Amino acid sequence: LDDGGSGLLSNYTEDMKKILRAYTADHAMADNTYYLFLVKNATSQSKLGYMPRKKQAGFIFVDAHSNADIVKTIAHELGHGAFHLKHTFSEYPSLSQGVTENLMDYPSKTRLDKWQWDHIHNPEGVLGLFEGDDEGALLDNDIFCRPMLIETLMKIHESNLENSKTVTIRWSDDMNCELYNVQLSSKTTLSRVFFELPITSFGKETSFNSLAYRKTEVSAYSGVEGLFVKYEFGEFDDESYPIIKFTLVINKVDDEKLSEFLFPSLQNGNRIDVMISTTLIEQNSKNTFSSFTIDNGKVTGYFIERDGEPENLQRVAGYKKRIPGATYEVVRNDCKKYYDDLGIERRPNCANEFRLITTPEKSGTRSGILIHKGGDYEDSEGCILPIGTGYTSVSTNFLIGGVLTSLNIYKSNGTTESKLLEINTYISQKEAEARRLGKDLFVKIQINR
Repeated sequence: LDDGGSGLLSNYTEDMKKILRAYTADHAMADNTYYLFLVKNATSQSKLGYMPRKKQAGFIFVDAHSNADIVKTIAHELGHGAFHLKHTFSEYPSLSQGVTENLMDYPSKTRLDKWQWDHIHNPEGVLGLFEGDDEGALLDNDIFCRPMLIETLMKIHESNLENSKTVTIRWSDDMNCELYNVQLSSKTTLSRVFFELPITSFGKETSFNSLAYRKTEVSAYSGVEGLFVKYEFGEFDDESYPIIKFTLVINKVDDEKLSEFLFPSLQNGNRIDVMISTTLIEQNSKNTFSSFTIDNGKVTGYFIERDGEPENLQRVAGYKKRIPGATYEVVRNDCKKYYDDLGIERRPNCANEFRLITTPEKSGTRSGILIHKGGDYEDSEGCILPIGTGYTSVSTNFLIGGVLTSLNIYKSNGTTESKLLEINTYISQKEAEARRLGKDLFVKIQINR
Protein backbone atom coordinates (compact mmCIF):
# COMPACT_ATOMS: atom_id res chain seq x y z
CA LEU A 1 0.00 0.00 0.00
CA ASP A 2 1.26 3.46 -0.91
CA ASP A 3 1.46 5.26 2.44
CA GLY A 4 2.75 8.46 0.87
CA GLY A 5 6.37 7.96 1.90
CA SER A 6 7.88 11.42 1.94
CA GLY A 7 6.80 14.50 0.04
CA LEU A 8 3.64 16.59 0.00
CA LEU A 9 0.81 14.36 1.14
CA SER A 10 -2.14 16.66 1.79
CA ASN A 11 -4.77 13.94 1.66
CA TYR A 12 -5.19 10.19 1.17
CA THR A 13 -3.04 8.45 -1.43
CA GLU A 14 -4.72 6.69 -4.36
CA ASP A 15 -4.24 3.32 -2.64
CA MET A 16 -5.94 4.65 0.47
CA LYS A 17 -8.78 6.03 -1.65
CA LYS A 18 -9.26 2.59 -3.25
CA ILE A 19 -9.75 1.09 0.20
CA LEU A 20 -12.19 3.84 1.17
CA ARG A 21 -14.15 3.46 -2.06
CA ALA A 22 -14.33 -0.33 -1.62
CA TYR A 23 -15.54 0.05 1.95
CA THR A 24 -18.13 2.74 1.24
CA ALA A 25 -19.50 0.74 -1.71
CA ASP A 26 -21.07 -1.63 0.83
CA HIS A 27 -21.10 0.42 4.05
CA ALA A 28 -22.45 3.84 4.89
CA MET A 29 -20.08 5.87 7.05
CA ALA A 30 -22.12 6.95 10.06
CA ASP A 31 -22.06 10.44 11.51
CA ASN A 32 -19.89 10.99 14.61
CA THR A 33 -18.09 7.73 13.88
CA TYR A 34 -14.45 7.25 12.97
CA TYR A 35 -12.90 4.41 10.98
CA LEU A 36 -9.35 3.10 11.18
CA PHE A 37 -8.07 0.57 8.65
CA LEU A 38 -5.22 -1.67 9.84
CA VAL A 39 -3.14 -2.48 6.77
CA LYS A 40 0.03 -4.42 5.97
CA ASN A 41 2.80 -3.98 3.40
CA ALA A 42 3.03 -0.18 3.48
CA THR A 43 5.66 1.13 1.09
CA SER A 44 7.82 3.20 3.47
CA GLN A 45 7.89 0.67 6.36
CA SER A 46 8.57 3.59 8.71
CA LYS A 47 5.28 5.45 8.92
CA LEU A 48 3.12 4.21 11.79
CA GLY A 49 -0.18 5.81 10.82
CA TYR A 50 -1.95 8.50 8.86
CA MET A 51 -5.21 10.35 9.46
CA PRO A 52 -5.88 13.84 8.08
CA ARG A 53 -7.29 16.36 10.52
CA LYS A 54 -11.11 16.50 10.61
CA LYS A 55 -11.50 13.37 8.51
CA GLN A 56 -13.47 10.23 9.41
CA ALA A 57 -11.00 7.62 8.21
CA GLY A 58 -7.40 6.83 8.99
CA PHE A 59 -4.85 4.10 8.41
CA ILE A 60 -2.62 2.20 10.82
CA PHE A 61 0.39 0.49 9.24
CA VAL A 62 0.80 -2.63 11.32
CA ASP A 63 4.16 -3.82 9.92
CA ALA A 64 5.91 -0.77 11.37
CA HIS A 65 4.83 -1.63 14.92
CA SER A 66 7.28 -4.36 15.85
CA ASN A 67 8.79 -2.02 18.45
CA ALA A 68 6.03 0.54 18.94
CA ASP A 69 2.75 0.66 20.82
CA ILE A 70 -0.07 0.37 18.28
CA VAL A 71 -2.64 1.56 20.82
CA LYS A 72 -0.82 4.88 21.22
CA THR A 73 -0.63 5.23 17.44
CA ILE A 74 -4.40 4.72 17.20
CA ALA A 75 -4.96 7.36 19.89
CA HIS A 76 -2.51 9.73 18.20
CA GLU A 77 -4.19 9.44 14.78
CA LEU A 78 -7.66 9.86 16.28
CA GLY A 79 -6.30 13.02 17.88
CA HIS A 80 -5.74 14.33 14.35
CA GLY A 81 -8.93 13.09 12.69
CA ALA A 82 -11.57 13.06 15.40
CA PHE A 83 -10.36 15.94 17.56
CA HIS A 84 -8.48 18.10 15.02
CA LEU A 85 -5.28 18.24 17.11
CA LYS A 86 -1.94 19.24 15.65
CA HIS A 87 1.44 17.95 16.71
CA THR A 88 2.84 19.70 19.78
CA PHE A 89 5.85 20.96 17.80
CA SER A 90 3.56 22.35 15.07
CA GLU A 91 1.30 24.11 17.54
CA TYR A 92 4.36 25.53 19.32
CA PRO A 93 7.33 25.67 16.90
CA SER A 94 9.77 26.48 19.72
CA LEU A 95 8.98 23.07 21.24
CA SER A 96 11.18 20.32 19.79
CA GLN A 97 9.98 16.84 18.97
CA GLY A 98 10.28 14.23 21.68
CA VAL A 99 10.63 16.51 24.69
CA THR A 100 7.12 16.17 26.15
CA GLU A 101 4.95 13.40 27.58
CA ASN A 102 2.19 14.40 25.15
CA LEU A 103 0.06 12.10 23.01
CA MET A 104 0.58 14.37 19.99
CA ASP A 105 4.37 14.39 20.19
CA TYR A 106 6.82 12.02 18.45
CA PRO A 107 6.99 9.44 19.93
CA SER A 108 3.45 9.38 21.30
CA LYS A 109 3.03 9.35 25.06
CA THR A 110 -0.26 9.61 27.00
CA ARG A 111 -0.67 13.20 28.21
CA LEU A 112 -3.08 15.86 26.89
CA ASP A 113 -2.81 19.47 28.08
CA LYS A 114 -5.48 22.08 28.70
CA TRP A 115 -5.02 23.86 25.36
CA GLN A 116 -5.65 20.53 23.63
CA TRP A 117 -8.83 19.91 25.62
CA ASP A 118 -9.90 23.40 24.54
CA HIS A 119 -9.43 22.33 20.90
CA ILE A 120 -11.40 19.15 21.53
CA HIS A 121 -14.37 21.03 22.98
CA ASN A 122 -14.21 23.79 20.37
CA PRO A 123 -12.47 22.33 17.29
CA GLU A 124 -11.28 24.45 14.41
CA GLY A 125 -13.37 24.23 11.25
CA VAL A 126 -10.55 23.11 8.95
CA LEU A 127 -10.03 20.10 6.70
CA GLY A 128 -6.24 20.08 6.57
CA LEU A 129 -6.18 20.18 2.76
CA PHE A 130 -2.74 21.76 2.53
CA GLU A 131 -1.02 20.36 5.60
CA GLY A 132 2.13 18.35 4.92
CA ASP A 133 2.10 14.59 5.43
CA ASP A 134 3.90 15.02 8.78
CA GLU A 135 0.81 16.73 10.24
CA GLY A 136 -1.23 13.51 10.05
CA ALA A 137 1.49 10.91 10.22
CA LEU A 138 3.59 9.27 12.89
CA LEU A 139 7.12 8.36 11.78
CA ASP A 140 9.21 5.51 13.16
CA ASN A 141 12.33 7.64 12.52
CA ASP A 142 11.36 9.98 15.33
CA ILE A 143 10.53 7.20 17.77
CA PHE A 144 13.91 5.50 17.51
CA CYS A 145 16.43 7.67 15.67
CA ARG A 146 15.88 11.07 17.28
CA PRO A 147 16.33 10.13 20.95
CA MET A 148 19.33 7.91 20.16
CA LEU A 149 21.00 10.63 18.11
CA ILE A 150 20.42 13.31 20.75
CA GLU A 151 21.66 10.99 23.50
CA THR A 152 24.86 10.26 21.57
CA LEU A 153 25.60 13.91 20.77
CA MET A 154 24.93 14.85 24.40
CA LYS A 155 27.44 12.17 25.50
CA ILE A 156 30.07 13.62 23.16
CA HIS A 157 29.33 17.13 24.47
CA GLU A 158 29.53 16.10 28.13
CA SER A 159 32.62 13.96 27.56
CA ASN A 160 34.49 16.88 26.02
CA LEU A 161 33.15 19.30 28.62
CA GLU A 162 34.50 17.10 31.41
CA ASN A 163 37.66 16.08 29.49
CA SER A 164 36.80 12.38 29.90
CA LYS A 165 37.15 11.68 26.14
CA THR A 166 35.61 8.16 26.07
CA VAL A 167 32.03 7.82 24.82
CA THR A 168 30.18 4.49 25.00
CA ILE A 169 26.93 3.94 23.10
CA ARG A 170 24.65 1.01 22.39
CA TRP A 171 22.34 0.89 19.38
CA SER A 172 19.39 -1.50 19.37
CA ASP A 173 18.61 -1.45 15.66
CA ASP A 174 19.83 -0.54 12.17
CA MET A 175 20.39 3.19 12.57
CA ASN A 176 20.53 4.91 9.21
CA CYS A 177 18.28 7.92 9.54
CA GLU A 178 17.43 11.38 8.30
CA LEU A 179 15.97 13.92 10.75
CA TYR A 180 14.94 17.56 10.68
CA ASN A 181 15.05 20.27 13.37
CA VAL A 182 17.11 18.37 15.95
CA GLN A 183 17.37 20.52 19.08
CA LEU A 184 20.43 19.85 21.24
CA SER A 185 20.20 22.92 23.48
CA SER A 186 18.48 26.27 23.67
CA LYS A 187 21.23 27.62 21.37
CA THR A 188 21.78 24.64 19.05
CA THR A 189 19.22 23.29 16.60
CA LEU A 190 20.31 21.36 13.51
CA SER A 191 18.10 21.91 10.48
CA ARG A 192 18.84 18.54 8.87
CA VAL A 193 20.83 15.51 10.04
CA PHE A 194 21.82 12.21 8.45
CA PHE A 195 23.48 9.66 10.68
CA GLU A 196 24.45 6.02 10.57
CA LEU A 197 26.55 3.31 12.17
CA PRO A 198 28.43 0.49 10.44
CA ILE A 199 26.52 -2.77 10.45
CA THR A 200 28.94 -4.39 12.91
CA SER A 201 27.76 -1.92 15.57
CA PHE A 202 24.07 -2.80 15.48
CA GLY A 203 22.83 -4.18 18.77
CA LYS A 204 26.33 -3.96 20.26
CA GLU A 205 28.08 -1.65 22.67
CA THR A 206 30.80 0.44 21.09
CA SER A 207 33.20 3.05 22.46
CA PHE A 208 35.20 5.81 20.83
CA ASN A 209 37.30 8.84 21.70
CA SER A 210 35.08 11.94 21.61
CA LEU A 211 38.00 13.97 20.20
CA ALA A 212 39.00 11.40 17.54
CA TYR A 213 37.08 12.40 14.45
CA ARG A 214 37.46 13.30 10.80
CA LYS A 215 35.52 16.20 9.25
CA THR A 216 35.04 16.69 5.51
CA GLU A 217 32.83 18.82 3.29
CA VAL A 218 30.68 16.89 0.81
CA SER A 219 28.42 18.08 -2.04
CA ALA A 220 26.03 15.12 -1.86
CA TYR A 221 25.02 12.50 0.68
CA SER A 222 22.57 9.60 0.56
CA GLY A 223 21.46 10.67 -2.91
CA VAL A 224 20.78 14.25 -1.80
CA GLU A 225 22.77 17.13 -3.31
CA GLY A 226 23.72 20.14 -1.20
CA LEU A 227 26.43 21.70 0.94
CA PHE A 228 27.08 19.25 3.78
CA VAL A 229 29.70 18.58 6.43
CA LYS A 230 30.40 14.98 7.41
CA TYR A 231 31.74 14.02 10.85
CA GLU A 232 33.16 10.53 11.33
CA PHE A 233 34.08 9.35 14.83
CA GLY A 234 36.26 6.30 15.33
CA GLU A 235 39.86 5.13 15.22
CA PHE A 236 42.29 6.79 12.78
CA ASP A 237 45.65 5.39 13.85
CA ASP A 238 46.00 3.92 10.38
CA GLU A 239 44.50 6.40 7.91
CA SER A 240 44.45 3.71 5.21
CA TYR A 241 42.14 1.54 7.32
CA PRO A 242 40.09 3.81 9.63
CA ILE A 243 37.53 2.19 11.92
CA ILE A 244 34.38 4.32 11.73
CA LYS A 245 32.09 4.02 14.75
CA PHE A 246 29.61 6.84 14.10
CA THR A 247 28.87 9.03 11.07
CA LEU A 248 26.99 12.34 11.20
CA VAL A 249 26.18 14.59 8.23
CA ILE A 250 24.69 18.08 8.62
CA ASN A 251 23.97 21.15 6.53
CA LYS A 252 27.14 23.24 6.23
CA VAL A 253 25.36 26.32 7.66
CA ASP A 254 24.92 24.42 10.94
CA ASP A 255 28.56 23.37 11.27
CA GLU A 256 29.79 26.23 13.45
CA LYS A 257 27.10 25.83 16.10
CA LEU A 258 27.43 22.02 16.12
CA SER A 259 31.20 22.32 16.56
CA GLU A 260 30.71 24.72 19.47
CA PHE A 261 28.24 22.27 21.03
CA LEU A 262 30.28 19.07 20.56
CA PHE A 263 33.65 20.48 21.54
CA PRO A 264 33.11 23.01 24.36
CA SER A 265 36.47 22.22 25.95
CA LEU A 266 38.18 23.16 22.68
CA GLN A 267 36.15 26.35 22.31
CA ASN A 268 36.89 27.22 25.95
CA GLY A 269 40.25 25.49 26.35
CA ASN A 270 41.75 28.61 27.88
CA ARG A 271 39.14 29.20 30.55
CA ILE A 272 38.41 29.49 34.25
CA ASP A 273 35.78 27.13 35.67
CA VAL A 274 33.45 27.88 38.58
CA MET A 275 31.55 24.94 40.10
CA ILE A 276 28.44 25.24 42.27
CA SER A 277 27.63 21.91 43.93
CA THR A 278 24.54 21.08 46.01
CA THR A 279 23.84 18.47 48.70
CA LEU A 280 20.26 17.47 49.48
CA ILE A 281 19.27 17.95 53.15
CA GLU A 282 15.48 17.49 53.20
CA GLN A 283 12.63 17.11 50.74
CA ASN A 284 8.90 16.80 51.28
CA SER A 285 5.70 17.37 49.34
CA LYS A 286 6.02 21.17 49.65
CA ASN A 287 9.68 22.16 49.45
CA THR A 288 13.26 20.95 48.89
CA PHE A 289 16.17 22.16 51.05
CA SER A 290 19.83 21.75 50.05
CA SER A 291 23.20 23.16 51.00
CA PHE A 292 25.57 24.49 48.34
CA THR A 293 29.22 25.31 47.98
CA ILE A 294 31.01 27.27 45.25
CA ASP A 295 34.54 26.19 44.33
CA ASN A 296 34.94 23.96 47.38
CA GLY A 297 33.95 26.51 50.00
CA LYS A 298 34.69 29.92 48.53
CA VAL A 299 30.96 30.66 49.01
CA THR A 300 28.56 28.47 50.99
CA GLY A 301 24.85 28.63 51.76
CA TYR A 302 21.55 26.93 51.17
CA PHE A 303 18.94 26.62 48.42
CA ILE A 304 15.16 26.46 48.75
CA GLU A 305 13.24 24.89 45.87
CA ARG A 306 9.79 23.57 45.16
CA ASP A 307 8.98 19.89 45.79
CA GLY A 308 9.69 17.20 43.20
CA GLU A 309 6.58 15.01 43.45
CA PRO A 310 5.77 13.23 41.21
CA GLU A 311 9.23 12.97 39.68
CA ASN A 312 8.09 12.95 36.03
CA LEU A 313 6.54 16.44 36.37
CA GLN A 314 9.99 17.91 37.12
CA ARG A 315 10.57 17.70 33.34
CA VAL A 316 7.30 19.40 32.30
CA ALA A 317 6.84 23.16 32.18
CA GLY A 318 4.08 24.83 34.17
CA TYR A 319 3.83 22.54 37.19
CA LYS A 320 5.83 24.53 39.76
CA LYS A 321 8.26 21.70 40.50
CA ARG A 322 11.98 21.72 41.24
CA ILE A 323 14.34 21.16 38.32
CA PRO A 324 15.69 17.62 37.73
CA GLY A 325 19.07 16.82 39.23
CA ALA A 326 21.84 17.25 36.63
CA THR A 327 24.78 19.52 35.75
CA TYR A 328 23.77 22.78 34.04
CA GLU A 329 25.68 25.71 32.64
CA VAL A 330 24.95 28.95 34.56
CA VAL A 331 24.92 32.40 32.96
CA ARG A 332 23.88 35.85 34.09
CA ASN A 333 20.20 36.63 33.58
CA ASP A 334 20.98 39.19 30.87
CA CYS A 335 18.16 41.79 31.05
CA LYS A 336 18.54 42.83 27.42
CA LYS A 337 18.91 39.35 25.92
CA TYR A 338 16.20 37.54 27.86
CA TYR A 339 13.70 40.38 28.25
CA ASP A 340 14.18 43.55 26.16
CA ASP A 341 15.06 41.77 22.90
CA LEU A 342 12.11 39.39 23.32
CA GLY A 343 9.62 42.12 24.19
CA ILE A 344 9.16 40.74 27.71
CA GLU A 345 8.87 42.93 30.76
CA ARG A 346 12.07 42.85 32.80
CA ARG A 347 12.20 41.16 36.17
CA PRO A 348 12.97 43.92 38.71
CA ASN A 349 16.22 42.27 39.85
CA CYS A 350 17.24 40.54 36.59
CA ALA A 351 20.71 42.14 36.55
CA ASN A 352 21.62 40.35 39.80
CA GLU A 353 20.10 36.96 38.94
CA PHE A 354 21.50 33.89 37.22
CA ARG A 355 19.96 31.57 34.63
CA LEU A 356 20.46 27.83 34.14
CA ILE A 357 20.92 26.70 30.52
CA THR A 358 18.48 23.83 30.18
CA THR A 359 18.28 21.10 27.52
CA PRO A 360 15.42 18.74 26.60
CA GLU A 361 17.56 15.76 27.61
CA LYS A 362 18.19 17.07 31.13
CA SER A 363 15.02 18.98 31.91
CA GLY A 364 12.36 18.19 29.29
CA THR A 365 10.26 21.24 28.41
CA ARG A 366 11.56 23.26 31.37
CA SER A 367 13.28 26.58 30.68
CA GLY A 368 13.72 29.96 32.33
CA ILE A 369 15.11 28.43 35.55
CA LEU A 370 16.68 31.21 37.59
CA ILE A 371 18.67 31.63 40.78
CA HIS A 372 16.82 34.56 42.39
CA LYS A 373 15.91 35.89 45.81
CA GLY A 374 12.83 34.74 47.71
CA GLY A 375 11.43 34.10 51.17
CA ASP A 376 10.20 30.51 50.86
CA TYR A 377 9.06 27.94 48.27
CA GLU A 378 5.93 29.95 47.42
CA ASP A 379 8.19 32.66 45.94
CA SER A 380 9.42 30.16 43.35
CA GLU A 381 7.63 28.67 40.35
CA GLY A 382 10.43 26.14 39.94
CA CYS A 383 13.50 28.34 40.37
CA ILE A 384 16.26 28.23 43.01
CA LEU A 385 16.28 30.58 46.02
CA PRO A 386 19.64 31.16 47.78
CA ILE A 387 19.59 31.79 51.54
CA GLY A 388 22.08 32.18 54.38
CA THR A 389 22.70 30.55 57.75
CA GLY A 390 20.03 32.68 59.45
CA TYR A 391 17.22 30.67 57.82
CA THR A 392 14.38 29.18 59.84
CA SER A 393 12.50 25.90 59.58
CA VAL A 394 8.84 26.06 60.58
CA SER A 395 6.81 22.91 61.23
CA THR A 396 3.51 23.50 59.44
CA ASN A 397 0.37 21.37 59.21
CA PHE A 398 -1.12 20.50 55.82
CA LEU A 399 -4.14 18.41 54.89
CA ILE A 400 -2.69 15.87 52.45
CA GLY A 401 -4.92 13.08 51.17
CA GLY A 402 -7.37 13.75 53.95
CA VAL A 403 -4.66 13.36 56.61
CA LEU A 404 -3.28 16.22 58.68
CA THR A 405 0.47 16.13 58.06
CA SER A 406 3.25 18.20 59.63
CA LEU A 407 5.98 19.33 57.20
CA ASN A 408 9.11 21.43 57.67
CA ILE A 409 8.83 24.64 55.65
CA TYR A 410 12.13 26.46 55.13
CA LYS A 411 12.20 30.27 55.13
CA SER A 412 15.03 32.66 54.31
CA ASN A 413 14.33 34.85 57.34
CA GLY A 414 15.69 37.87 55.49
CA THR A 415 18.95 36.26 54.34
CA THR A 416 18.20 35.71 50.64
CA GLU A 417 19.21 39.12 49.29
CA SER A 418 22.60 39.14 51.04
CA LYS A 419 23.34 35.56 49.91
CA LEU A 420 22.50 36.38 46.29
CA LEU A 421 24.77 39.43 46.58
CA GLU A 422 27.58 37.22 47.94
CA ILE A 423 27.23 34.90 44.94
CA ASN A 424 27.26 37.90 42.60
CA THR A 425 30.38 39.30 44.23
CA TYR A 426 32.30 36.06 43.83
CA ILE A 427 31.25 35.56 40.20
CA SER A 428 32.16 39.20 39.46
CA GLN A 429 35.63 38.60 40.93
CA LYS A 430 36.09 35.53 38.72
CA GLU A 431 34.87 37.48 35.68
CA ALA A 432 37.45 40.19 36.38
CA GLU A 433 40.17 37.55 36.78
CA ALA A 434 39.22 35.93 33.47
CA ARG A 435 39.32 39.30 31.67
CA ARG A 436 42.71 40.11 33.17
CA LEU A 437 44.14 36.78 32.02
CA GLY A 438 42.42 36.83 28.65
CA LYS A 439 40.43 33.72 29.48
CA ASP A 440 36.77 32.70 29.32
CA LEU A 441 34.68 32.06 32.43
CA PHE A 442 32.49 28.95 32.56
CA VAL A 443 30.07 28.54 35.50
CA LYS A 444 28.15 25.32 36.09
CA ILE A 445 25.92 23.95 38.82
CA GLN A 446 25.77 20.30 39.82
CA ILE A 447 22.38 19.64 41.40
CA ASN A 448 22.47 16.43 43.44
CA ARG A 449 19.29 14.74 44.62
